[in-house]
Amino acid sequence: MGGSGHTFMSLLPFFLLSIPFAFGNYFLARRLGKSQVAWVTFSLIPLFNYFFGIYVAYTVVIRVLDNLRAISAKLGVPVEGR
Repeated sequence: MGGSGHTFMSLLPFFLLSIPFAFGNYFLARRLGKSQVAWVTFSLIPLFNYFFGIYVAYTVVIRVLDNLRAISAKLGVPVEGR
């Protein structure tokens, strides 16, 4: 029984550090049209949130690149690549 308390205490710093990211990911999810509850939940799960953070970063980068491509198309500027 004492081991479970030790496990909780060892994960507590990870959980506390993930709270600001969960808060920010809530607003990112809303802007990207994703589920805010799911993004906050995934941001708060220790160790899983590391991989979810990578997913969030790539999602944001892809959205920015898509928006830049749309702006280039409106301006008539040819874009190399995909």
